[in-house]
Amino acid sequence: MFQDKFQKIEIPNLDLIRLPEIVLTQEELDIVGVPISDNIEFFKKLINVGWKKYREKVDKNTWPGYIERIKEEVSVFEELGFIDYNLLVWRTINKARGLGAFIDAGRGSVCNSLVFFLIGVTGVDSYKHK
Repeated sequence: MFQDKFQKIEIPNLDLIRLPEIVLTQEELDIVGVPISDNIEFFKKLINVGWKKYREKVDKNTWPGYIERIKEEVSVFEELGFIDYNLLVWRTINKARGLGAFIDAGRGSVCNSLVFFLIGVTGVDSYKHK
C-alpha cells in the first residue's frame, strides 16, 4: 500500500490551541496604575479602568447587568485560556491607533463582547445594544 511507505509520526497535543504568551511592557503596566502579578490580573484591572470611565455614561440601574456580563465574559475567557490572546488583540489595536491607522467600531464576534468594548478594542457597547 502507498501509505505504508511512510513512517508514522505522532504529534502530541495536536488538538490544543497554541497562543503566544504576552509579556507586558512597563508602559502597558502603567495603564492600570497598580502592581499586578500576572496577565489575568492585568486584564481584569484593564477592564476595571474601562468600566470606571464608562459607567458614568449609563443609567446606574443597569450597572448590575453590566457587572454580571463582565464577570461572565472574563470567566469564559479564563476557562478557554484566551486572556493572552485578548491582550494580543488589545495591544495590536492600540499599536495601530498609535501609528495613525483608522480603526472602525469593529466587526465580527468581538463586537458582541462587552469586555472588548471596555478595553477599547471595539466601539460597540454590546450590553446596551443587546
